[in-house]
Amino acid sequence: MHEKKNADIMSVYVVDDEFKIVSFNDILGEIYPDLKVGSFCYKELCHEQNPCDNCPILHHEDGRTLFFNQWLQQWIEVKVGKIPWPEKGICHVLIANNIMDDDKDLLYNLTQISSYEELLEKKSERNTLTGLYNESSFFHYAEEYLRTCGEAQQCLLAIDIEHFKLFNEWYGREAGDEFLISMATCLKTIKEDWGGIAGHFGGDNFVLIFPYQKGLIYYLQNKMSGIAKKFGDNAGFLPIFGVYLIEDNTISLETMYDRATIALVQAKGNYSTRLCQFQPSMIEKMEEEQYLLSWIQKAFDSKEISFYLQPQYNVQTRKIIGAEALMRWESPKDGIVSPGNFLPLLEKNGFIVKLDKYIWEEVCHLLREWLNEGLRPVPISVNVSRIDMYYLDVAAYFKKLIRKYQLDSSYIKIEITESAYVEEFEIVTKAVANLKNAGFKVIMDDFGSGYSSLNMLKNMNIDLEKKISSVVLEGTNF
Repeated sequence: MHEKKNADIMSVYVVDDEFKIVSFNDILGEIYPDLKVGSFCYKELCHEQNPCDNCPILHHEDGRTLFFNQWLQQWIEVKVGKIPWPEKGICHVLIANNIMDDDKDLLYNLTQISSYEELLEKKSERNTLTGLYNESSFFHYAEEYLRTCGEAQQCLLAIDIEHFKLFNEWYGREAGDEFLISMATCLKTIKEDWGGIAGHFGGDNFVLIFPYQKGLIYYLQNKMSGIAKKFGDNAGFLPIFGVYLIEDNTISLETMYDRATIALVQAKGNYSTRLCQFQPSMIEKMEEEQYLLSWIQKAFDSKEISFYLQPQYNVQTRKIIGAEALMRWESPKDGIVSPGNFLPLLEKNGFIVKLDKYIWEEVCHLLREWLNEGLRPVPISVNVSRIDMYYLDVAAYFKKLIRKYQLDSSYIKIEITESAYVEEFEIVTKAVANLKNAGFKVIMDDFGSGYSSLNMLKNMNIDLEKKISSVVLEGTNF
């Protein structure tokens, strides 16, 4: 008696026109330990006394089809073709792949699928790594779900894994995939136990719509956070959650998801609160930010944006050994505007690149003026954000500046915050390497501000960590 096993991937076998098996590979041999050359395929593979009614050879002599094996009780995707075989003439080669999945939703009621093309269409609804619905299919099925879920209040969760790109850098892509699969499995369990629809929009972007229960949301948060700690053992890789409470089903699912992601953004970087629920005031805040952004643009055009130099002081030699260029906005109406009120907004909207380039050039212009006057300038540190490194080849840009103003690279030091390393490790480390090769010193600002510092130092090529308390004389400007 055969041991009943699941059909594995890439089972390959060859049969002649009399349905006798001519050859088969080891995988099929493992599934059917008693299989022999010369056996009838329908008897050995399907436990039928006659050729199967849905035999791929009879109905699909050349191409792909679905085949249901009654004995294994499984649907199998079969590629059928013809092949010349010694002493047998033209035979039929079959390559079989099990299409079952642990996710019950992935079966799609296969008894209603009649073609390979329809199977591909169904398969395209899923993320290939996790098996969860992709973006377009999630919105489609979530709309159906909301129409049929009754009066129970529902909610939509947008879920990200913070600093996931850095996790891939440290632990490898394979570990990252396992991380994502574990997160997806957790969402599947919640969905199966409580109902709802789960999606994976690629990368580390997950979404879940399910019945609203505050305790259930916190249970999911704790469950997924526990998984994250097993993989990374680091608070920097914990999931963050944006929650949208569905009170109006006439709003589109896309808008609901957008609102959940607006809430999710509020939780980024906040290690005490990893979950945030959408509030209408968040949209008002976004509108205020857009208004402020327009004023910053006008301030830039009218030359209200400039920089001050903050001295760097060596307490042992009692000499100024450098300075840091700090961006300042001096409004004719409001006076000095605190950088904390506009710099985060500039980074979020990409406008910081334009302003940083302006400050860098002004610093180089000032250094050139000092040299022309016969002075010996101290090195000036300038800030480079991760956004700059998205849009620019930073090293090439600085090389262009020092050529333009005939400066030595030692006059410019580059400051990059530790958080930039964490958020875009691969991009930043590449930029740092290019800057170092061009002769610039690179300083890490805000070192030890809450990430895995020892792990990071091991992989960084930096000159020093800026210690504000020991080298900078606060409150003094040139």
